[in-house]
Amino acid sequence: MRYEIAVTVLPEGNKRLVEHYENNRVNEFFVGINRKLGPHLNFGAQSGLLYQYASGTVDGKVVTKGHGYGYTFLLGLNYRPVQQFGMALTYRYASSIDYDVDSELMDNVGSSLRRSIRFPCFLDAGLYYVPLKWIEISLKTEFQEWKKVMDSLNNRLQLAVGLKISPAEHWALHTGYFTSGRYLNGENSLEDVAFITGGISYKIRSNLIFTLSALTSHFFAGKMADGLAQLDQTEILMGIRFEPGNE
Repeated sequence: MRYEIAVTVLPEGNKRLVEHYENNRVNEFFVGINRKLGPHLNFGAQSGLLYQYASGTVDGKVVTKGHGYGYTFLLGLNYRPVQQFGMALTYRYASSIDYDVDSELMDNVGSSLRRSIRFPCFLDAGLYYVPLKWIEISLKTEFQEWKKVMDSLNNRLQLAVGLKISPAEHWALHTGYFTSGRYLNGENSLEDVAFITGGISYKIRSNLIFTLSALTSHFFAGKMADGLAQLDQTEILMGIRFEPGNE
């Protein structure tokens, strides 16, 4: 199992200081298990460590920096009554991250400032259908509990669709579309940003799979609200998945 936290970072504290941040990243390191509960039902669990690092620069010089730690856990169920159809349900939680900011901009108020980053909870429900042996179609909705992050934000429901094509025994092609309300506009509400994805996977052995994929909002980049430009984001992901139970 694998997932990426994709959220709007909402630090608390001095608003003037936040304007100087250029990078605020959250990385996750995790392990997980998957266990059969019956002929048609699988249960999965995952826990992870969050590491957050914030830094800001002025004229090429780092003037603000800070880091902190948190944790995550994930619980999932997969029900497949027949070979051609299945359903999945997943719950994800991430703790808040508290950290101190050291800044040369705060000489008049002290050497550091305590801050916090908060994340929503996620509840995913999905369906997948295999009309032909080499084609799989998936549909997922995701509930995001943003009121836990900030009272003025509304909870959100996101949508994702995907297509997997397996033209050969060891190869598979993936593509998809999803919306992500990860960006704030000027009125403390979240704007939908559309992404498209594409990738390939290769089964090196029965229990070892190589994956290469990319996601981008380039084709949908525009204006979120008056005077605010949407972030044009592209990411490339590469990994190896090991499935010991398939040996």
